[in-house]
Parts: sequence; C-alpha cells; structure tokens
Amino acid sequence: MQNKQKPSADKWIDEKASKPFPHEEPVKWVKLTAVTDISKNKSGFCIYFGSPLCSVKLCVVFPKVGGIRICSENRGLYNSDSLQKINYSESDNGIMLSAGGKEHAVFLKRENGWRLKLYCGGSLVNTLSESSIALGLDKENIIKKVMLCGSIGENELFYGLGQRFDSVVRNGTEAMLWNIDADFMLHYEIPKTVDYSYTNIPLLHSLRGYTVFFNTSYAVRADIGKRSKHKYSLESFGNTLDFYYWFGKPDETLDSYLKLTAYNHLPPEWAFSYWAGNSAEYWKYACGGDYLRSLKEMTDNYSKLGTPVSVMFVEGVISKYKDVYDRLTPDGIKVIGWVDSGYWKKPELENTAESEQPFV
Repeated sequence: MQNKQKPSADKWIDEKASKPFPHEEPVKWVKLTAVTDISKNKSGFCIYFGSPLCSVKLCVVFPKVGGIRICSENRGLYNSDSLQKINYSESDNGIMLSAGGKEHAVFLKRENGWRLKLYCGGSLVNTLSESSIALGLDKENIIKKVMLCGSIGENELFYGLGQRFDSVVRNGTEAMLWNIDADFMLHYEIPKTVDYSYTNIPLLHSLRGYTVFFNTSYAVRADIGKRSKHKYSLESFGNTLDFYYWFGKPDETLDSYLKLTAYNHLPPEWAFSYWAGNSAEYWKYACGGDYLRSLKEMTDNYSKLGTPVSVMFVEGVISKYKDVYDRLTPDGIKVIGWVDSGYWKKPELENTAESEQPFV
C-alpha cells in the first residue's frame, strides 16, 4: 500500500499560523568588534561599538532581581528598572564591575576585540567577546536580526527553551521558538529536524551554572550544538538586543526569572485532580459521533477503575455545547476547552483591511 504524501506545511503556515511567521530575510552579519569608547556610571557600564555599517551602545547593569543584564537601546518587554549601584576597580586584567552580590564582571578591551568575563562566587562561568553578538543588517543597514553565540564545553549539557517535544537535553537540537499549534507537525510535511511547540520560552539553562534569557518577543531559532557540537546560537528575527544572565542552581536562576516576568497564579485545588479527555477528532468520530455517549462511557469506565474524573478536556467545537456541561456538571466534573493562542486568517476576512479585522 502506497503511503499518502503529506501536504507541504507552507500553505498551512501562510493561512493559519500566528503572524508574522518567521520567514527568512537576506541579511549581512556584522559582529560587534571595534570598541570606540566606554563610560562608567553608577547604574550602568556602557560599551560603544562602531563600524562603517552601524553603531551600537551596550549597557551592562546589575538588576535587583539578580544577575547581569546586557542590552542595547532596543530592549525587550521585561524591564528591570530597579538597578544596583556598580562599584569599579581597574587593573592590568581589566575593569571589574560588581554590585556587592555573588556575581561580578570583568571587561577587557583588546587590540582586535574585547572580553566580558562573567563570574559567580569568584569562579569564571561564561565569557562574551567580539564573536558572541552579531547583527543581521538589510540592504539599508537596518537591524533585522540579532544573534547570540556561546561555547559548549566538554560534558556541558543544556536544557530549557519552554515546552519541547524532541528532547529534554537540548544538545544537538534545533528549535524554532514561535508559539504555534504544533499539531500541524503530524499532518504536514515539515523538516523533522526542527522542533516546534505551543509554548516557547527563550530561556536556556547550562549545567555549567548559568541561565541566559533572551528578552525578546520575536521568533528565535535556537541551535544548541547541532551545526557544531561546541557552539550554540540564539538567532532572533528582530532587532531586540537584550540578555539576562543568572548564576547558580536552576531553582535560583528560575527565581530571578520569575521575579522579572512574574509568578504564575496557583490554580484552584481541583485542577490538581485527575483529568480525562481527548482531541477534537476523537469526539467527532467516537461512538459514531455521539459525543454524549462517549463522555458517559469514558466517565463510567474510569469510575470502574477506581479513578473518578474531576476534569474533562473536550477539544473542539463541543466545548461550546450546553449539553456537554449538562452531562458532566451534575457529577462534579469541570469542563476544559481548547483556546488557540494563534491568530487565524479567516477566508471571509481576506478582503478586509487589517486595521478593521477583529482581534479577540
């Protein structure tokens, strides 16, 4: 029996994916190499870079949420306005920056570049240099992309980046960080070497003892040792240049991340009980499409197993039907539907101006 070829994902992405989906644009990459000046302020250490194509100012600050932030004027959504005072000391090894905490940094300008060494508790954890940050410029020399590169040491493992389907350990993987209905991977022809997900977070943990957060709302391509096992890159499809580095064990770095971005609300107690349910396709075809009968059979069978259902997940249109709630609510079962976070292009709105299209 001949396998039916899956359709290309390009059509699905153009019609239904959240906009703007990250499409490739030709750019020329420029590294931040030539340091033209520096300035030492109480709240920030500024490094000025210049080239014939563009000029950039990077600021190194110590937020009160912890860690070290390195950013340009194109900053991300999460902004730590409360900063610690920086203390400076200079030697032949460079300019040391500290704010009284466990972390400090040392900046050294060299003839053909620079170094920014990041320390925690006196131990060197990570080093940024002229090869760490690159800007992708278009024909008008406007920044269209930003890339952060780092090294991967022997036996160093990385994890994170939000919800992932291919591997917990990120070494040797590539992922496109852009929230999308990942179900399309089952039905369309896409490169299986790239991982897509519903929930993406540009937060990368290293077992070397640090976490880096790319503070951007643009899509990010994360190559963690795939093209080169000793290098990783976070390539943003936008001009945001803003990184937070936190040091220590994962629970410590996550605490700083949550102080910056906010903690989740604790769900109600019933949300921690047993859930049952299935996909829209299941409810459409099970029991000949008699979804009420399917619901009854499912809850009855779980009860026979001694596992009473507290929550029923009903993906698809039946989550809006009153008879579903009438069937489940008397038994104390909560109903959970599916809310798609993507913006879907509706055919009936094809000729409607974007400014007049409804957003929910």
